[in-house]
Amino acid sequence: PGASGRFNFVATLTFPASMFPVDAVVTFRLTDDTDSAKQCTFTWKAGASSLSVNKSSLSLVNGGTGQTVNVTSNDDWNVS
Repeated sequence: PGASGRFNFVATLTFPASMFPVDAVVTFRLTDDTDSAKQCTFTWKAGASSLSVNKSSLSLVNGGTGQTVNVTSNDDWNVS
C-alpha cells in the first residue's frame, strides 16, 4: 500500500502459569519490511502479575510520527 498504507494486526501472547515462584523473562522483536525493529522485553514478577495499556488500537505511520501509549504494570518491561 505504500508509505501511507495502514496495516492492522493483533498480537496475542499466552503463557502458561509458572510452576515455580520465580520471575519469568520474555523477549520478542517486531520488524517491519524495511528491517526497522523494536525489541520488547517483559519480566513477569513471581506472584500476581498485571499489565494494561490505555489504547485499544494504534495507527502507525511510516515516517516516524510518534504516539504515546501509557502502560500500567506491576512488572518490569522495556521497549527499545
